Amino acid sequence: MKRAVIIIGIFMLALPACTTVVPVDAEQRLQLMEDELAIRRVLYDYHWAIDNRDFDLYASLFAKDGEFVTGRTVLKGYDQIRAMMAGLFGEPPPGYINHDSVEITVNPEIEINGDRAKVKSGAYLVEQGPDGFPISVLVGGYEDQFIREDGNWKFLRRNDYIYIPLPGEMKVKPKQSKPKQ
Repeated sequence: MKRAVIIIGIFMLALPACTTVVPVDAEQRLQLMEDELAIRRVLYDYHWAIDNRDFDLYASLFAKDGEFVTGRTVLKGYDQIRAMMAGLFGEPPPGYINHDSVEITVNPEIEINGDRAKVKSGAYLVEQGPDGFPISVLVGGYEDQFIREDGNWKFLRRNDYIYIPLPGEMKVKPKQSKPKQ
C-alpha cells in the first residue's frame, strides 16, 4: 500500500502543471487551452532557436519592449536580445547543425489572466562530453511574464536563473560553428 501511494505521488508530480483557474464556459475553457498550448510552443521554440542558433527566431519570441534578464544584465528589444545571442555563440554558417548542446524545458507552470500570463519552468543544458556522450552541464529555470501582442504570445520579461551549475567550465561559449556535413 505504501509503495502504491509513493508511485501515485511520483506520477502526480510528473504530470504537467496546468492553469490554476478553469472557467465554467466551454468557449472560455477552449480559449484557455489554446492559450496554454501557444505559450508552451513559445517555450519550446525558445530552446529550438538556441539549439539551432536561429537568433532571428529567438529575438522574435520577445514582445516589442520585451526584456531578457540574467543576473544584473537586462537586455531590451529585438536588437539587444539578438546581439546577445550572436555574441554568445557567433553567427552560424549556412546549413549549421548543432552537435554540441541541447537545452530542454521542463515542468512549465502556466497561469493565464486574459492577455497576460506568468510562467515558471525549469531548464537543463546538456552538452557533448569529452568521450562523446551527453553530460548535464547546468540546471536552471525561468520566471516569465508573457503578453499577447498582435494576437501572438510573446515574452514580456524572461528572468533566467542558474540553480545548479555543475563543476567545470561550460563548453558553450563563442566559437566557430560547424558547417553542415
